[in-house]
Amino acid sequence: MTPSPTVVGVNGNLTQALHIMLQGHFRHLPIVDGDEVLGIPSMLTRALGVRNHTEAAFKVGKLLSAMEQTLSDPVWEPEG
Repeated sequence: MTPSPTVVGVNGNLTQALHIMLQGHFRHLPIVDGDEVLGIPSMLTRALGVRNHTEAAFKVGKLLSAMEQTLSDPVWEPEG
């Protein structure tokens, strides 16, 4: 395990997370709230989220709006 991994805070957004992952050549990026790790999503999970939003928006003709919304989505959404 990496002793001091690069992380994104719970208040980060998808654009920030994807940028960090691409720049660092990471496939996974821990999401933290202080010292607590909330999750470690993969690049695939994030990319599929963007694709799903994009496909749905394209069907109703709102592609750009959906992409803007998706990229500002929070990186962590608590379950429940």
